[in-house]
Amino acid sequence: MDDYFDLLYLDRAFISALYETKTGAQAETKITSSDTIHASARIPIFSGGASSIESRSYSISTIGMLSELKDHLAAYPEIDAAGAASSHGYFWADGTLTVHVFTRSKTERDPATGKSARKKSSEQPYFAIDASGLTFALIPTDDYFMSGIVGLRELHDTVVGSVDIKVKALLRVISAQTSFQQFIAIPLVVYEQ
Repeated sequence: MDDYFDLLYLDRAFISALYETKTGAQAETKITSSDTIHASARIPIFSGGASSIESRSYSISTIGMLSELKDHLAAYPEIDAAGAASSHGYFWADGTLTVHVFTRSKTERDPATGKSARKKSSEQPYFAIDASGLTFALIPTDDYFMSGIVGLRELHDTVVGSVDIKVKALLRVISAQTSFQQFIAIPLVVYEQ
């Protein structure tokens, strides 16, 4: 439990699924169906608008699961910069959690002067981890961050200046890159170092 105070992010869905597969623990499962189509608009052949939600209950918290899975999680390899371009999978990365900002701009022509100028059309802050000479653009689930961490991204360059948090992160690197040549990763467990 000592690691709890260093925890910045925990993907509860990943940890609970891993816990179930590695320990054989069975969760109490409940599947709830909902149908959002109005009866008058229903066509029997189609089932659009219907969905199911699976909820699971364990007798242990995800923090407890994380503690029990510590040795298993430690067995994942470290990311290797040399082989990262062709890699996808689960890797540990030692690096820096930062906030990057992607800015989209467009050229607008002033009708009065005829001059063209680049104007910022939108800005998107996002979390990234810089590790081993690589940058990983993160696709996180905001609810999995510990309390207050998401605010660092939302307040970046207004209230919060530079964000440079030394981290050790278990990432799921996927076979895709951003339009600006950063690797894309889904964070699973992130500890502050």
